[in-house]
Amino acid sequence: QISSAPAPHIRINALLNNTGIRQSALVFMPDANDSYDRFDSKSPDTGGNLPFDMYLPMINTEFVQSCKAFNINKTFQLGFKNNVAATFRLQVAEFVNFNDVNNVFLHDIITNQYFDIKNASYQLSLPAGINSTRYEITFQTNLSTDPVSVLSTLNVYHNDTNNTVTIKNPKKINLKSCTLYDIAGKAIFTENNLGSNDFYAYSTLNLSDGIYIDKLTSEEGEDTSKKIAVFNTK
Repeated sequence: QISSAPAPHIRINALLNNTGIRQSALVFMPDANDSYDRFDSKSPDTGGNLPFDMYLPMINTEFVQSCKAFNINKTFQLGFKNNVAATFRLQVAEFVNFNDVNNVFLHDIITNQYFDIKNASYQLSLPAGINSTRYEITFQTNLSTDPVSVLSTLNVYHNDTNNTVTIKNPKKINLKSCTLYDIAGKAIFTENNLGSNDFYAYSTLNLSDGIYIDKLTSEEGEDTSKKIAVFNTK
C-alpha cells in the first residue's frame, strides 16, 4: 500500500532583512541522491531579482528544497545573497513526519560555532555580496571531537618547509572530499574521492599567508573542519 503521508522533512524559515520570509525544506528519502535528486526544488529567484535571499546551493544552482537519504552526520549547505549589508534570522518552522533528530544547528564553518535554531531563532549579519560556503545546517555539534567519530584521528596541518597542507589519516578512513576555505568563507580548492590513503599533501605555494579552514568529508557523510595557518617558505 502506498502511503499518502508527506515525505519526512524539516522546514526552515529565514527572515530576510526584516522584509520577507524565505522557507526552505530539508527532505529525507531512503533512495535519494545526495548531490542532486528529482525531489530537489529550485529557488523561484534564481534570476537574482530579490535584494535579499537564502537558498540551498547545489550543482551551481540555488534551491529551496534539498532531498537526501537521512544520516545524522549529514549536512546541508546554506547560501545567502544580499545587495547591501543585511541581517538574516533563521529558525526551524516545523518538523513534518520526521522525528529522527533532537537538534538542528546553524554551523559557522569559519569560527566552528553552532547555533541552536530548533528551539530559538538566530540572527546573522552579512556584508553585501554572495556567501555560499560559510554556513551549513547540522544535527550534531563538534563532530571532530566526538569520541565515537573516527574523523577525530585525522591530523591536518600546514608544513611550512614543504609549502603543503598535510593530512595524516592513520585509520585509513575513506575520504570523499577535501575543501579548503579562506577566512572569508570562499572555497579555494576541492579534491574529490581521496580514498583511504594514510597520507595526503597539497601545495599551498599559490596561497597568501593567513588562516584557512580545511573541511574533510567521509564517504559516510560525516565531516570535520580543521583550522590551519599557512606561512609559506619562499
